[in-house]
Amino acid sequence: MVQQTSGSNIPDRRKICVPRAHCRLGAKQWPPERYGAVAAALGHAGYHSLVNEAPGHRFADAVVNASEGFATAVPCSIEQMIALQRRAGVVIAGDTGPLHLAATLERPVVGLYGPTDPFRNGPYMPDSSKVRVLRHESSRTDHSRHRETETGLMQISTEEVVEAALELLRDGQDKVRL
Repeated sequence: MVQQTSGSNIPDRRKICVPRAHCRLGAKQWPPERYGAVAAALGHAGYHSLVNEAPGHRFADAVVNASEGFATAVPCSIEQMIALQRRAGVVIAGDTGPLHLAATLERPVVGLYGPTDPFRNGPYMPDSSKVRVLRHESSRTDHSRHRETETGLMQISTEEVVEAALELLRDGQDKVRL
Protein backbone atom coordinates (compact mmCIF):
# COMPACT_ATOMS: atom_id res chain seq x y z
CA MET A 1 0.00 0.00 0.00
CA VAL A 2 1.34 3.42 -0.92
CA GLN A 3 1.55 5.90 1.91
CA GLN A 4 -0.34 9.07 1.10
CA THR A 5 0.12 12.48 2.65
CA SER A 6 -1.47 15.88 2.61
CA GLY A 7 0.35 19.20 2.62
CA SER A 8 -0.14 19.59 6.37
CA ASN A 9 1.97 16.61 7.39
CA ILE A 10 4.85 16.81 4.93
CA PRO A 11 8.19 16.37 6.72
CA ASP A 12 10.67 19.28 6.65
CA ARG A 13 9.07 21.50 4.00
CA ARG A 14 12.43 22.93 2.98
CA LYS A 15 13.53 19.55 1.69
CA ILE A 16 11.01 18.51 -0.90
CA CYS A 17 11.60 17.05 -4.31
CA VAL A 18 8.74 16.29 -6.63
CA PRO A 19 9.48 13.66 -9.20
CA ARG A 20 6.76 13.37 -11.77
CA ALA A 21 7.23 9.79 -12.80
CA HIS A 22 4.36 9.01 -15.14
CA CYS A 23 4.16 9.70 -18.85
CA ARG A 24 1.41 8.46 -21.17
CA LEU A 25 3.85 7.91 -24.05
CA GLY A 26 6.06 4.89 -23.45
CA ALA A 27 8.93 6.31 -25.50
CA LYS A 28 9.23 9.22 -23.04
CA GLN A 29 8.80 7.08 -19.89
CA TRP A 30 11.84 6.69 -17.66
CA PRO A 31 11.36 3.54 -15.49
CA PRO A 32 9.61 4.03 -12.14
CA GLU A 33 12.28 1.94 -10.42
CA ARG A 34 14.85 4.52 -11.47
CA TYR A 35 12.75 7.35 -10.06
CA GLY A 36 12.60 5.30 -6.86
CA ALA A 37 16.38 4.92 -6.82
CA VAL A 38 16.70 8.70 -7.29
CA ALA A 39 14.30 9.28 -4.38
CA ALA A 40 16.35 6.89 -2.22
CA ALA A 41 19.63 8.64 -3.05
CA LEU A 42 18.09 12.06 -2.39
CA GLY A 43 16.65 10.64 0.84
CA HIS A 44 20.11 9.60 1.99
CA ALA A 45 21.19 13.18 1.27
CA GLY A 46 18.41 14.51 3.54
CA TYR A 47 15.58 15.19 1.09
CA HIS A 48 12.11 13.70 1.07
CA SER A 49 10.46 12.99 -2.29
CA LEU A 50 6.80 13.39 -3.04
CA VAL A 51 5.64 11.49 -6.11
CA ASN A 52 2.81 13.27 -7.84
CA GLU A 53 0.26 11.49 -9.95
CA ALA A 54 -3.32 11.99 -10.98
CA PRO A 55 -5.94 10.36 -8.76
CA GLY A 56 -6.72 6.82 -9.85
CA HIS A 57 -3.29 6.09 -11.35
CA ARG A 58 -1.07 3.62 -9.55
CA PHE A 59 2.26 4.34 -11.23
CA ALA A 60 3.63 5.94 -8.06
CA ASP A 61 3.47 2.58 -6.25
CA ALA A 62 6.55 1.31 -8.10
CA VAL A 63 8.43 4.54 -7.38
CA VAL A 64 7.57 4.50 -3.68
CA ASN A 65 8.37 0.79 -3.38
CA ALA A 66 11.84 1.35 -4.87
CA SER A 67 12.58 4.43 -2.74
CA GLU A 68 13.72 2.73 0.49
CA GLY A 69 11.00 4.65 2.31
CA PHE A 70 12.14 8.10 1.13
CA ALA A 71 9.18 8.81 -1.17
CA THR A 72 5.49 9.33 -0.58
CA ALA A 73 2.74 9.20 -3.20
CA VAL A 74 0.62 12.33 -3.43
CA PRO A 75 -2.40 11.93 -5.70
CA CYS A 76 -3.24 15.47 -6.81
CA SER A 77 -5.70 17.42 -8.84
CA ILE A 78 -4.18 20.01 -11.19
CA GLU A 79 -4.73 22.74 -8.59
CA GLN A 80 -3.07 20.67 -5.85
CA MET A 81 -0.16 19.83 -8.14
CA ILE A 82 0.40 23.52 -8.83
CA ALA A 83 0.45 24.25 -5.08
CA LEU A 84 2.84 21.35 -4.49
CA GLN A 85 5.18 22.42 -7.27
CA ARG A 86 5.29 26.00 -6.02
CA ARG A 87 6.84 24.64 -2.83
CA ALA A 88 9.18 22.12 -4.46
CA GLY A 89 12.92 22.33 -4.07
CA VAL A 90 13.26 20.67 -7.46
CA VAL A 91 10.94 18.94 -9.92
CA ILE A 92 12.30 15.89 -11.71
CA ALA A 93 10.30 14.75 -14.72
CA GLY A 94 10.32 13.67 -18.31
CA ASP A 95 9.11 15.86 -21.16
CA THR A 96 5.61 16.14 -19.71
CA GLY A 97 3.12 18.81 -18.77
CA PRO A 98 4.15 18.83 -15.09
CA LEU A 99 7.79 19.56 -16.06
CA HIS A 100 6.74 22.51 -18.19
CA LEU A 101 4.34 23.71 -15.50
CA ALA A 102 7.17 23.68 -12.94
CA ALA A 103 9.32 25.70 -15.34
CA THR A 104 6.49 28.17 -15.79
CA LEU A 105 6.32 28.47 -11.99
CA GLU A 106 10.10 29.11 -12.11
CA ARG A 107 10.89 26.11 -9.92
CA PRO A 108 14.21 24.32 -10.44
CA VAL A 109 13.75 21.41 -12.84
CA VAL A 110 15.64 18.35 -14.00
CA GLY A 111 14.19 17.32 -17.36
CA LEU A 112 14.73 13.80 -18.70
CA TYR A 113 14.55 13.73 -22.49
CA GLY A 114 14.53 10.93 -25.04
CA PRO A 115 12.80 11.20 -28.44
CA THR A 116 11.90 14.89 -28.14
CA ASP A 117 14.28 17.78 -28.56
CA PRO A 118 14.63 19.97 -25.45
CA PHE A 119 15.75 22.90 -27.60
CA ARG A 120 12.38 22.73 -29.33
CA ASN A 121 10.19 21.62 -26.42
CA GLY A 122 11.80 23.37 -23.44
CA PRO A 123 11.70 23.61 -20.45
CA TYR A 124 11.89 27.36 -20.81
CA MET A 125 12.33 29.85 -18.00
CA PRO A 126 14.05 33.22 -17.63
CA ASP A 127 16.64 31.90 -15.17
CA SER A 128 18.41 29.07 -17.00
CA SER A 129 20.50 28.34 -13.91
CA LYS A 130 17.41 26.57 -12.54
CA VAL A 131 17.26 24.09 -15.43
CA ARG A 132 19.16 20.85 -15.97
CA VAL A 133 18.28 18.91 -19.10
CA LEU A 134 19.54 15.35 -19.38
CA ARG A 135 19.49 13.72 -22.80
CA HIS A 136 21.82 11.00 -24.03
CA GLU A 137 23.67 11.61 -27.27
CA SER A 138 22.19 8.42 -28.73
CA SER A 139 18.62 9.75 -28.46
CA ARG A 140 16.94 10.30 -31.80
CA THR A 141 14.59 13.22 -32.25
CA ASP A 142 11.65 11.48 -33.81
CA HIS A 143 8.82 12.32 -31.39
CA SER A 144 8.12 8.60 -31.36
CA ARG A 145 4.96 7.28 -29.85
CA HIS A 146 6.28 3.80 -29.19
CA ARG A 147 5.26 1.77 -26.15
CA GLU A 148 8.84 1.03 -25.11
CA THR A 149 11.13 3.59 -23.55
CA GLU A 150 13.39 5.23 -26.12
CA THR A 151 16.90 3.69 -26.07
CA GLY A 152 18.73 6.95 -25.42
CA LEU A 153 16.45 7.81 -22.50
CA MET A 154 17.38 4.47 -20.94
CA GLN A 155 21.03 5.57 -21.04
CA ILE A 156 20.39 8.35 -18.50
CA SER A 157 21.61 6.99 -15.18
CA THR A 158 20.11 7.54 -11.76
CA GLU A 159 23.47 8.96 -10.72
CA GLU A 160 23.23 11.69 -13.38
CA VAL A 161 19.74 12.62 -12.23
CA VAL A 162 20.76 12.69 -8.55
CA GLU A 163 23.81 14.82 -9.35
CA ALA A 164 21.71 17.32 -11.32
CA ALA A 165 19.05 17.52 -8.59
CA LEU A 166 21.58 17.95 -5.79
CA GLU A 167 23.38 20.63 -7.78
CA LEU A 168 20.15 22.62 -8.02
CA LEU A 169 19.26 22.01 -4.39
CA ARG A 170 22.72 22.93 -3.11
CA ASP A 171 22.96 26.05 -5.26
CA GLY A 172 20.46 27.71 -2.96
CA GLN A 173 17.61 27.07 -5.35
CA ASP A 174 15.70 25.09 -2.72
CA LYS A 175 14.18 28.13 -1.06
CA VAL A 176 10.52 27.45 -0.48
CA ARG A 177 8.10 29.85 -2.15
CA LEU A 178 4.69 30.05 -0.55
